Amino acid sequence: TSITLAGFAPNTSVHLTLLPPLGAEVPLSGKIDDSGNADIRINGSEVAVAGSYTVLMESGESSASKTTFTVSPDALDPDRSSIETDRTSIFPDGEDAVRVTVILRDRYLNPLEGRPVELVASRTEDRISADSAETDADGQMSFRISTNRAGSISLRAMDLLSGKLLSDQVTIAAGDDRGQGGYSVASSWTDSWNG
Repeated sequence: TSITLAGFAPNTSVHLTLLPPLGAEVPLSGKIDDSGNADIRINGSEVAVAGSYTVLMESGESSASKTTFTVSPDALDPDRSSIETDRTSIFPDGEDAVRVTVILRDRYLNPLEGRPVELVASRTEDRISADSAETDADGQMSFRISTNRAGSISLRAMDLLSGKLLSDQVTIAAGDDRGQGGYSVASSWTDSWNG
C-alpha cells in the first residue's frame, strides 16, 4: 500500500503514524520532492490484519490531518480455517445434539464474514441444522447435529462461495452404550456389584 501526499513544501521531510485495527502504532516517514509530492510505501506485513486503518500526520504547528482506508480479508485458506465441536460423542436418540462451529479464515487468520457454509456428514440419515445462513463477523457459523443411528459420523465443511472443502474435519461417536451425561453404562459392571 502507498500513501500519496501532494501540496507540501518541496524538499522537506514528513512523519506519519499508521494506526492498525490491532497492535501497536507504526511510524512512517518520507521525503517531499521538488514538486511538493511524495509517495510513502507501507509494507504488506503492516497491513495483514483486515479492518480499518488510520494514517495521522503532524505538519508543523497545524493540527493533525488524517485519512483512513480499509483492508479486506484475503481469499479463504482451507488449512487456516477450522471445525470445532463442544463434544465428540452423542446419544443416538434423535434429541441429543452436538454443536459444531465452522470458522473461515484467510492466510493471515482474518475471519471471513458473510459466507455460506455447508456441513457435510458421512451418513445421509444424520440431521444437520444450521443456526444461521452465513458466517458472522468472527467468521463463525454453527450447526447442530443429531441422529437416531449408532456409529461414527465424520463431518467436513465446504465454503460455498469458493467451493473449497476445509482441510479440518470432526468425527462424532454416536453410541448407545453410554448415558446422555457422557458416562459409559455397562450392565456387566453393575452386575459385579450385585454378585
